[in-house]
Amino acid sequence: MRQHPLHTRLRGAFIAPITPMHEDGRVNGGAVAELTRFILAAGLEGHGGLLPVSSTGEFMSLSESEYDEVVGETVEAAAGTVPVIAGANHMDTAGAVDRARRAQRLGADGVLAGPPFYFRPTREEVIDHFRRISGAVEIGVLVYDNTFATQLDLDEDLFAALAELPNVVGTKDGTMDVFAFDRIRRRVGDQIAILSAPGEWNEPAARLGGAAGFVSVLGTLAPELTVGLERLVRAGDHAAAAAMAQRIRPLMTAIEPDGGGTYISALKAGLQLRGIAAGPVRPPLRALHEGEMAALEIALREVGLAAVARGALA
Repeated sequence: MRQHPLHTRLRGAFIAPITPMHEDGRVNGGAVAELTRFILAAGLEGHGGLLPVSSTGEFMSLSESEYDEVVGETVEAAAGTVPVIAGANHMDTAGAVDRARRAQRLGADGVLAGPPFYFRPTREEVIDHFRRISGAVEIGVLVYDNTFATQLDLDEDLFAALAELPNVVGTKDGTMDVFAFDRIRRRVGDQIAILSAPGEWNEPAARLGGAAGFVSVLGTLAPELTVGLERLVRAGDHAAAAAMAQRIRPLMTAIEPDGGGTYISALKAGLQLRGIAAGPVRPPLRALHEGEMAALEIALREVGLAAVARGALA
């Protein structure tokens, strides 16, 4: 069985950073690099990787030049210490292929792409979409199974077809369906690595169920908690991992105040409270309401993370 170099590196916590902005809404390239170093300083090397320009990174609102800036700054700051897998999602295949090529040119180790959205693609169209992405680059390709955005379930038969593509090395499993997860794991788990998209919510259960790792949005705000949990899981201390996962759930709940895209606003607000430049979100996303902000501050204190005075980085 063929082994792409990225395949064996898909283990542990894969953190999806926000994209820092200036107050006027421009991408803050310097802060992208600073945030990357902040995450790496928690000990991520050997315990996972980075997923810039994902949904958490507001890929949907970035221009192509901004996409290049964010990926380039992340790759440079990571300096080869962890795999960098850039989001390559787009509404059409040509756009996804273009972003995959850009990511490869900028030094990313792989790309994460889902099926095209808006129109619900057929099975044949999904396979062709990924065949074109795979054929356009040599770096690894991760398939994003994101039913929420695409309204399409990728079943185990479809994954079996995609796993035959030479550089499809993994999947971000966003189904939140334990039965679907198990069917996919049993069918293609020896060919592609499965990363659990519910992240810390599903640990250590997902790892015990055969996942190679998990995707974390919490890690952009609290990388020491995400890496700490990953270390416990990796060491096989599942009781301690489960206890830690329970301890951080109030913070994770505070990060997701409405169950939608406001989690990105919460991550950025939380980083500001920790003294890390993050800036605003882009419309139509909104800033946190006062009650949401207060709940976030309380949750940060409860897990022992320091906060600075509001407005200190304005």
